[in-house]
Parts: sequence; C-alpha cells; structure tokens
Amino acid sequence: MHKTACLLAFTLLTLCAAAQELENALLWKVGGNGLETSYIYGTMHVLCDATLTQQVEEALDSTQLVVLELDMDSPTLQAEMMKRMMFPKGETISKHLTEEEYKILDTFLKEHAAMGLALLDSMAPIMIESILIPSMMDCPMQSIEGNLMAHAKREQEEVLGLETVDDQFDAFDAIPIKEQAQSLLKKAKDGIEKDKAMFKKMQDAYMKQDLSALMLMMTSDGGDFMENSEVLLDNRNKKWIPRIIEISKKQSAFYGVGAAHLAGESGVIQLLRKEGYTVTPVLAN
Repeated sequence: MHKTACLLAFTLLTLCAAAQELENALLWKVGGNGLETSYIYGTMHVLCDATLTQQVEEALDSTQLVVLELDMDSPTLQAEMMKRMMFPKGETISKHLTEEEYKILDTFLKEHAAMGLALLDSMAPIMIESILIPSMMDCPMQSIEGNLMAHAKREQEEVLGLETVDDQFDAFDAIPIKEQAQSLLKKAKDGIEKDKAMFKKMQDAYMKQDLSALMLMMTSDGGDFMENSEVLLDNRNKKWIPRIIEISKKQSAFYGVGAAHLAGESGVIQLLRKEGYTVTPVLAN
C-alpha cells in the first residue's frame, strides 16, 4: 500500500477507535473537581427535525445559562459576520480557478444558489457552502441552536459563546484560499446529489446518536473536515476547555456544540476527562 494511503488508513482507524470508546449519546453530564453540574450536547447545525428530546429539555431546565459555539444573541453578531464573510480586497475565488473550472462552478452556483460566481467571487467559500445547504435537503431547515436559544429566551437565561466570530473565521482562514476554492469546485463536479446523500447519511447517524459513525463521515473522504480536522476541530476544542471550566466553576451551564467536536482523543469529552472532570452519557430512556 502507498505510504500516504497507509497513513490515511491509520488516521481513520485511530479516529474511529477513539470515538468507539464513547457510548452512543449526544447529551453528556459534566461535573466533579469543583465544577457545577453542567451538560454538553452535540448538535447538528441543520436538521429536518430539530425537536429537543425530554432528556435535553430536563438538562436545560436544571442549568442556569446556555453556551453555544458563538454568542448567537449578541447584538453585534450580524455585523461581525458580515465583516468576515468577504475576502480581503483583491482576493477572489476565481483567481484560483482555470477558465473551465470557473464555468463549472458558475453553472453549479446559478442552479443551486440562484447566484452566479460573479456575485459570490469575493465571499469566503464557507459562506457559499452555507447558502447551498437548502439545496442539499428535501425538507424545511430546522435548527437545534435556534431551539436552544428559544429555551434560553423563555427562561430569561443568558446566552454565551465559547469563541468569537473572529476565532471561528480565523480557523477557516488558516486553510489556504486555493484549497477552499478547490473544495467548492469539487462539490460542483460531484453534483448536488452526492451532497444530498452525504447529508442523509449524517442525519441518520446523528438521529441514532452514533458518534463514531458521524466522526468518521466528517473526517473521511468527502467529509467537511477531511484533511483539516486539526484546524477546524482539534485546535478549537483545546481552546474551549479552559472556557468551559471557567464558566462551569461559577454556575451550571448547558453547552451546545457541533457533535463532531465531542468524539476522538482531541474531542471535548476526552479533553475534559484528561483534566480530571467526570463526563458521563445521558442515555435515552
């Protein structure tokens, strides 16, 4: 086997083995070592059915605030997002495409985003991919984060973020623009049906609370974090741990983060355990 293929196979096996050490659960109870009892919930940012389970509702009721990846009720959030969603002046996606590649991506975007590349050329590819999400779904979009926010509003609880908009976009910006452009082009070449099939597989694994399957899909060929899991997952997870500890030493909190951040040796669950905290699954009845 080619050396690179061996390395990839070993990496995927390691990821899978690490994930399989965890029970199939999205909701985890965190405590011990001076922490107020808190919960960490793995979310999928877009779903066909984002209804919160009884266990999640009970965990929310028992905590004092909601903490998401970003502070989604910040009055400045939209302005901060707008500031970072565009490339620096003079940088474009098309600079990294051949004429033929431009045509392929332009046609794809016109069909599935209702806008051509000329209008989107200076926008960060991660933002373009978010525009494409509705075309990957055969149902209206629902948001777990939206439901968590609604609960916090009803209970008049504060909402905090584990990171800032700049933190999040800095992680994406660490990936070379040419690589981001080629990733977007690959979506266009593969066609929307492949994305639809991947979304369905991920949603099915998520509804089964199968963290190992979900982690493998996200980091293997075609997954959102393939080749960039260290930047997009691991590094961010490590930065979140001191923030989680700081917040939960003061009050009980409910944390909602993408489920891909939970599993693996560098996942939030194992990192908290390494710091001496107790993290146990809340299993469905």
